[in-house]
Amino acid sequence: MLCTTMNNNHEQQHQHHNPLPPSIPPTQPPTTNTTTQGAPEMVLSCCINVLTDDGATTLPLTSERQQAIRDTIQQWGSTLALRCLALATRTLPPGTTTPTLKDEQGLTFLGVVGIHDPPRKEVAHALEVCHAAGIRVIVLTGDNLATAEAVCNQIGLPVLPNTRQAITGI
Repeated sequence: MLCTTMNNNHEQQHQHHNPLPPSIPPTQPPTTNTTTQGAPEMVLSCCINVLTDDGATTLPLTSERQQAIRDTIQQWGSTLALRCLALATRTLPPGTTTPTLKDEQGLTFLGVVGIHDPPRKEVAHALEVCHAAGIRVIVLTGDNLATAEAVCNQIGLPVLPNTRQAITGI
C-alpha cells in the first residue's frame, strides 16, 4: 500500500506491507477517494447524490433535497450565527492517483458542519467609539449573508429592514 502525506508542504510517500497473507487476495481493487470541503453553495453545485442518515445509502440530490439543505444552512446562519462548511466525496476512476479540478464534479454530499465563532467582547465598544466619532461602519466578510447579518446583530450593528445594502457573489 502506498500512502502519501503532506508535512511542512513536502509530499512524502511511504510503503506499507499488506497485512493480508499472499495467499488471500484482496476482494476488491483499491480505490481512491477525493473529499471536498467549502462554502455550502459551491459544494452543493458540484454534487449529484446525497448520503442518507444511515451512512451507507446514497440518493439522487434532487432540487427538493438541495432546498432542504439550503434551508437548514439559512436557519443555522440567521438564528445561530453559525459559519457553515459543506463536505462531499467521490470515488475516483481506477488508476487516478492525483485528483484534478474536474474530479470535483459528480460528488456525493456528506453533510454540513456549523461552526460557532463568537465575536470578540471588545467589538461592541469599538463600534460605539466609531459611531461617536462619526465613522460609518461597513462590514466586509466572506460569510454567508444570513450569518453576516446575525453576527452584525450580535455586535450591536443592526441590519434594518429595507435598508440592507449587501453585495453577494463569488
